[in-house]
Amino acid sequence: MIPFGEIKQFGLESIEIEYKLGKLSRAQFEMVRRHVEQNATYAMSSTTRHEFNGSEARREYNGPGTMLGYRTVYKQRLNDTTGDDGVRCTVSLERPGDDDTSAPYTMYRVKLRDSFCLLDGAVRIDLTRIETNDPRYSDADDYVYEVEVEVDTSAPAILVYPIEYVIDRARQFALELSEIT
Repeated sequence: MIPFGEIKQFGLESIEIEYKLGKLSRAQFEMVRRHVEQNATYAMSSTTRHEFNGSEARREYNGPGTMLGYRTVYKQRLNDTTGDDGVRCTVSLERPGDDDTSAPYTMYRVKLRDSFCLLDGAVRIDLTRIETNDPRYSDADDYVYEVEVEVDTSAPAILVYPIEYVIDRARQFALELSEIT
């Protein structure tokens, strides 16, 4: 699925296209990590704290300790589909904005992320361990483990490759990873 309508309406820089593998066990996560390390280029590690207040807004604290300045990002899901191959694609509108003070920010997710790149950075693979107070994950013994393959619309390489090729390559890599788990 190529979100040409969304890209045309909101601009490529505001669109987030990601393929999600869902929640994984620690063992599945480590199998995926080994595969990614052999097939992609390590980019960076990061720690971010996301706080939520029940609206589309989320506060993002970046950096050591994750309590240094924050920015507020508004994220709206535009499309969420699962293909015949079982790969789930989510297209979202994501834009920075003013802080939403209509309700307190009571839920949090601390993301410990390792990112890897394909196609000169046009595709990013995020391997994330999450600490959270979200009651949906109250049975998690240590971390919640997530793997996402994202088309990085902010990467300079996104202008080098045809968007159809970048999206298809991201989907193919997500399918490859889902077959490992």
